[in-house]
Amino acid sequence: MDSTWRNYKNFGPSWMKLTRVSGLWRQENNHLLAHFDRYTLVSFWLCPLVNSKPFPENLETLLGVALPSPPCVTLKDNELAECGICYVHCLPVDQELGAKNGITVDYTCDNPNCRKAFHTVCLRDWLRCITTTRQSFDVLFGKCPYCSEAVAVKSE
Repeated sequence: MDSTWRNYKNFGPSWMKLTRVSGLWRQENNHLLAHFDRYTLVSFWLCPLVNSKPFPENLETLLGVALPSPPCVTLKDNELAECGICYVHCLPVDQELGAKNGITVDYTCDNPNCRKAFHTVCLRDWLRCITTTRQSFDVLFGKCPYCSEAVAVKSE
């Protein structure tokens, strides 16, 4: 039983041959290994990945042309934008919505980096579900679902 365990522990003769070869390589190249530790080796291989350029810059370099920048969302563009909560352009025709049937997005986040469009109905329902939302008279105060910028909408 003891000899069987020894064979499994060492993985047999092929394992011994591999360790002998790697040991010889290590002896011959020990002067190289003395200058590197694990951190140096890992950072040497990962630095090109960590410090690489963003994807659009790499694509521009590869293609040799400048890519157009994405257009900023403005209030006029919101007519074509979809709601950041329900992901539709126009609300459906529904008895529950009443006068809000078929309206397009009518609220935009004030953060210039976000500028996400919402239906006021969707944003109101979203804010009512969040525990950190405050209400003052008929206005709900909370945070944008995308950027956490302050938003305010009538509670009606």
